[in-house]
Amino acid sequence: MVAGDGVITPSGVVALAEHLGWPLFAEPTSDSRWGPNVIAGYPLLLAEGPLAETPPDIVFTVGRPTLSRSLLNWIGRAGTQIVIDPRPAWPDPTRTACRVLPRTPWLNLDSVADTETEWLARWRRAGRAAAAVLDAELDSGPLTEVGVAAVLGASLPSGGLLVCGPSRPIRDVELTLPAREDITVVANRGVNGIDGVVSTAIGAALGHQRVCNGGQAIALLGDLTYLYDRNGLLLAPDDPRPDLVLVVVDNDGSGIFGTLPQAGLPGFERVFGTPHGLDLCADAALAGVPAVTVTTRAELEAAIKPGPGLRLVRVPADRADTATVLAGLARQVGLALQQS
Repeated sequence: MVAGDGVITPSGVVALAEHLGWPLFAEPTSDSRWGPNVIAGYPLLLAEGPLAETPPDIVFTVGRPTLSRSLLNWIGRAGTQIVIDPRPAWPDPTRTACRVLPRTPWLNLDSVADTETEWLARWRRAGRAAAAVLDAELDSGPLTEVGVAAVLGASLPSGGLLVCGPSRPIRDVELTLPAREDITVVANRGVNGIDGVVSTAIGAALGHQRVCNGGQAIALLGDLTYLYDRNGLLLAPDDPRPDLVLVVVDNDGSGIFGTLPQAGLPGFERVFGTPHGLDLCADAALAGVPAVTVTTRAELEAAIKPGPGLRLVRVPADRADTATVLAGLARQVGLALQQS
């Protein structure tokens, strides 16, 4: 079972996976990332190794999965892909669907599989191994981009809201977010996902806290995403202000391209790296928003504790280190699978 962005009935997806005894790969904005069949760290597990080399006989996809190349490649190699979606323009990013169902197949979804299949057991073991590797990375030393996402996903209180920026932040959350039914995750998606994310976060936080009568709100953004909508901080005197922490990972440019094939090409830094050299804390201060720089897990956890008003937390990072960390995590997960 694969759950992407925009799932209409999340509880039905979770129930179907449990009824069939299938592993569930759920993107953060699917609202389906909970239950015993959710597999942690699946982007790493599908990148290489025996499970990645064993495509499924059949896969159900619900919503629009777009975040992980490894997942999309795996779906594309499935024997049969069935899309469950009632909309006329159903999502099929791999262009491999052979059948589209307007609703979940009629089943007694109050029941679950009688026994754990070996297929599900293998994925559960792999998910535990991946989770252990990610936990070790978080505790190993300096705070990395992946580590920032892990801290936010684990620390956000029940009833909280997490707004994810595009590019690496949403993918780092996909990699690290534990199975949680008690928080809401939203994100700007698609080609124009970078547009207006600061304003999106402010509006989402105001709406969430009005509907839920409170609740902590955190936004995870890259530095370019923040700068692209820095004027979103310039609220009018009479505008409401949410209780919102903007966590900005500052790697002085665009980090995701360093993990893609164009990394290292001539002219890469100017065209793809796009360094800006700006002081983000000073920039936020111009809008009257308190800002602080943190470099450790303890400092980040202290800075994001619930509090009144709009605040910015800057976490410096190194783009080259991020690519190295991701490659290292993939190797460690591969070794852990061999030993499990």
